[in-house]
Amino acid sequence: FVRRSSFFADPGLLQISWNDGKTHVALVDLVNLKQKAIRHLLHCLYTLSRDQQATLVMHAPAEDLQIFDYYGLERDFELIIDTQIAACFCTEQQQISLTELTRQLLPHHQVQPSMAQSNWLQRPLSWAELAYAAEDAALLYELAIKLKKQLSEEDYNRVLQDSKAVYKTWHLFVASQPYARFQSSMSKIPRPLQARLAHLISWRERAVRELNIPRKWHLTDDALIALAKLGDIDAPPKMQSILSLFYHSAAKMKDRFKLKSESKDLFLASLDIPDLHDEFYQAWQELAPYPEYLVPARLNKNSKVTLELLEKEANNYARKNNIPPHAFMRKAWLKQLMQAHKKQLKGLEEPIHAIFTTWRQGFMVKAKSIMLQHPY
Repeated sequence: FVRRSSFFADPGLLQISWNDGKTHVALVDLVNLKQKAIRHLLHCLYTLSRDQQATLVMHAPAEDLQIFDYYGLERDFELIIDTQIAACFCTEQQQISLTELTRQLLPHHQVQPSMAQSNWLQRPLSWAELAYAAEDAALLYELAIKLKKQLSEEDYNRVLQDSKAVYKTWHLFVASQPYARFQSSMSKIPRPLQARLAHLISWRERAVRELNIPRKWHLTDDALIALAKLGDIDAPPKMQSILSLFYHSAAKMKDRFKLKSESKDLFLASLDIPDLHDEFYQAWQELAPYPEYLVPARLNKNSKVTLELLEKEANNYARKNNIPPHAFMRKAWLKQLMQAHKKQLKGLEEPIHAIFTTWRQGFMVKAKSIMLQHPY
């Protein structure tokens, strides 16, 4: 897929490899297929994999599987192996690339120069690109077999659970992504304006999805903060004040906000959509208090101590159970756990990462105890 000038990834090529005693590869050109046909194809593949109880092998597939979300399709695969997760149990690296994994596990194989950044929407594709795509898919089966041989039965089951859990809760990361960059700036604006800024962040997210454009083509983060400071309750800023953010004559301001030349037209296009127009001006109405846990909080002194204790406990737990620490836990997961726990203490619903609902439940008992004993 390619994601350069759109919010959603544009699918270019579908690589399929299967083995029935012999490895087969099929490359499906998605560029010239209508969306209805792509949706039908993906649905058929999903249904076939479920009916045949096939094991899906992919490498770091979370973004790839988003195409199922885009087309509103189920993607609850029963058996899925993420070779990147499996590699954590067999190598010293936590997020190893497919190229590096191939070098380590298949030293006899001559690794081709990566063409991952090729324009997969361009036609025709070169023979070199087609060969790279075919080999990329074919290698996964060989790598999966190699990894499975190195894993104990218990670790293999852990890989199956983790592979499903990681992509199953990918939407949590996607949902928090637009807010993540506001960790520091949110605390620098007055409390009453934080609810407005949070509303505008949500509004921009809807707008870029509706227009299918990158966030950076619309109002930038700095421009959103400046916009939140304009106007007052029941007194939204006049359009002239809003558009001053885009004026070419205000060169310094434009540079400060890093707005693109097309940003103004895209912003106005958002306001031409009735629902988005109404939602935009709701930012200057009486809003509910800013949900402080919407934006991931920066670690303060207390939370850093709690995080360090959780990391220490995770490492101890992993070693006692003969699990590589880097396969057992990631700092990002612990931060998400702390965030969810704090929100739950406030009586608010917050799903925890599915990674904690699998074979790590023994650690979870100790983790909850640490978080209760060391408030943050």
